[in-house]
Amino acid sequence: MPKVKVIIQCRTNSSRLPGKAFLPILGISSIVLCAKRAMNKGADVLVATSDSDSDNYLAQFLNEQNISFFRGPLDDVLKRYTLACEHLDESDLIVRLTADNVFPDGAFINEIANYALHHGLQYCSTDQEMNGLPYGLGCEVFTVRLLRKANRAAISAYEREHVTPWMRKESPNTYLYQNDLSISHLRCTLDTLEDYLSLQNIFAGINNPIEIPWQALCQILSEAPSAKMHHGLNNNRENCTMTLGTAQLGIPYGVTNDQGLMPEEEAIDLIQMAIKEGVNTFDCARGYGLAEHRLGKGVLNQPHVKVITKLSPFVDADQSASFYKEFVKASIYQSCRELQRQTLDTLMLHRFWQYQTPAIKEELLSLKANGVIKSLGVSVNSVEEAKQALKEQEFDCIQMPFNLLDWRWREQDFQDCINDKNGKTIFVRSVYLQGLFASPIELWPNKFKETGKELIKQLTEITIGFKRKSIKDLCMSYVRSQSWIHHIVVGCLSKSQLAENMDLFNEPVLSSVECVQIEKLLPKLPEHFLNPTLW
Repeated sequence: MPKVKVIIQCRTNSSRLPGKAFLPILGISSIVLCAKRAMNKGADVLVATSDSDSDNYLAQFLNEQNISFFRGPLDDVLKRYTLACEHLDESDLIVRLTADNVFPDGAFINEIANYALHHGLQYCSTDQEMNGLPYGLGCEVFTVRLLRKANRAAISAYEREHVTPWMRKESPNTYLYQNDLSISHLRCTLDTLEDYLSLQNIFAGINNPIEIPWQALCQILSEAPSAKMHHGLNNNRENCTMTLGTAQLGIPYGVTNDQGLMPEEEAIDLIQMAIKEGVNTFDCARGYGLAEHRLGKGVLNQPHVKVITKLSPFVDADQSASFYKEFVKASIYQSCRELQRQTLDTLMLHRFWQYQTPAIKEELLSLKANGVIKSLGVSVNSVEEAKQALKEQEFDCIQMPFNLLDWRWREQDFQDCINDKNGKTIFVRSVYLQGLFASPIELWPNKFKETGKELIKQLTEITIGFKRKSIKDLCMSYVRSQSWIHHIVVGCLSKSQLAENMDLFNEPVLSSVECVQIEKLLPKLPEHFLNPTLW
């Protein structure tokens, strides 16, 4: 009978919450609580930490707590796991946990391990959305044989740091458990100070935190007022959430971008930071250079993360019907390959004229009917295109530019259409007008600099007058206050920009009265300034 060994990876040099392994929950350090909950049904548990000096105290602490541990490479966690399992047989089973997740207990571990053993699986894992589990309650199970195979075959730093990406490609399986509470929109991980305060609140009043069943913790979590998926992403308006735009991750995008193309490792880190912070929708496109490829690596085997991509824009008009059909299939095949997905959550047309081409429309509807595309939408650039798109029954979603200064979308004919949107999901982009409102005037295009100086002066006065934190806060709060908008697509060039945009979702939205007052103070700019496609 194969042995089952639980290995909890842990380090103390977290950038967001340093030393979180020692933070007490009901007087028990989080790493100790994690380990003792994992072993409360008799499991063989080992903490795998690094041999870096930064983890010397952690090793000493685990020794004092009589918790078994192993020390290996800091960044090559795959090798760390492999070395920790040198004495095990190839048929033995490893249950992988992380120290920032204190909800899993012995019963949870036994259930998934027994499932893997019963079905003879080389690898399986829980799935946040499919299983209805909160972010932070999950584990992966794999054989020592597959672990060793991965250690020999995995090449990239990403695969070696995150242990299982290569395994998931080689032998994907999901443990089909259904949690009746269905709380995948909540989080119970320990990654930020806010997470810690939330966990303290959840465990408060529990007599035995080591023995309480994981289901009971989920019940408490579901009733806790502070358990939202992210502190800012759904605040103030429950139906208005942040979608991370990825154009900047694949091309040197934006007229104010003076940094060039982001390195791949940095882009993947940014994607994973966004996911950890609660972003679960990404906006991409075939036309965004390397973005689909990098996004595929960053969200690998995380089906709860939804990806929007767009049909390739690189095709001429006036081609034959057979050419268009092959073009559509080729574009979608390439997107699936780069995103490492068999189906596309949402496919948008990058140009509205593409949908007005009968052969393209026919092929897209056929692919949707066959399940290759789950949701179909279009990206528009003008009010007229948006009005036409809103009337199309086949579209599930529409993406359009929208910002504080763009008076075109406040016209009554558009408002009449958007109020009758027939259940369509609305995404807006260009909240900062391709970054102009968030950039110093020196980075503006020369032809707009004179206009920009006066404009920034006016926006600054409005910002102060309405007691907003910044022009960016003014712009974002105005867009977030529009009741017809469901998702706001925001790109970024760095982790700090990502964090700043997330924090803006924490700020209160403007009232309808404030919006009207602000609109009266805004200049009516010409369309060639408001529409980047005319720049």
